[in-house]
Amino acid sequence: MRRPSMSLLAVLTIMVLLCTGLIRIPSPERRALPWFASNVHEFRWNGGINGDYSSCLKARISQTEFRTFVDRLGLDRVYSEKDHSELNVFWVGPEMGADSQADWWDPPTSLEGSHFKHVIRDEYFEIAKYHNGHVYSSVLQW
Repeated sequence: MRRPSMSLLAVLTIMVLLCTGLIRIPSPERRALPWFASNVHEFRWNGGINGDYSSCLKARISQTEFRTFVDRLGLDRVYSEKDHSELNVFWVGPEMGADSQADWWDPPTSLEGSHFKHVIRDEYFEIAKYHNGHVYSSVLQW
């Protein structure tokens, strides 16, 4: 009987670790942050096989770094209550999961001036805003 190769065992081990959540691949939002971002908090929730997903992220960065952040994520629209009220936009926070008492999640109440992406066919919405020296980012897919 032939023994499995070490590379196959390594691949299987990584797959098991990813599937069990022991290793997490950074979210696109986290990867869009500069490497020196500080005070980074993130919460992600995945509904499993049905594809529902939400995440929220807060990090301290500069206003210039925020512009790079939204460019990297392709958030090319700017929210205006007058023009986008029909979208029924809201912040998605950690209240959906086990981290419901997250005192770090304190997004601004107004979405005015937020950068966002809305893909109707994919039922996907992402929004980010710079407020008091922090980036707030929220993603919802249903």
